Amino acid sequence: MQILVVQVVLVVIVTGTDGTVNTGGGAGSSGSNTTNGGNGGSGIVILKYLTSSGTINIGAGLTGSTTTSGSYTIATITAGTGNVSWS
Repeated sequence: MQILVVQVVLVVIVTGTDGTVNTGGGAGSSGSNTTNGGNGGSGIVILKYLTSSGTINIGAGLTGSTTTSGSYTIATITAGTGNVSWS
C-alpha cells in the first residue's frame, strides 16, 4: 500500500488600496514584497483668513471653492496649477 501526500499551497495576492482623494492621505500597503501598494491620495490646500482682509481670487488653472464661517473665509483648493491672490 502506498500513501500519497499532497501539499496544497494557497497564495493570496492583495494589492494596496489608494489613499482618499483630496486629503493627501497615504496609500495602503500590499503587505507583500511581490505586489504594489496603492497610490497616495491627491492633496488639498485650505486657506482660512479674515473676510475683512479682502477677497481671494483663485486662478483659472485651479479647482477650488470658498465658504464663510463667522468672520472668516475658508478657501479650499483641490486640483490644478496656478496662483491665488487677494483684492
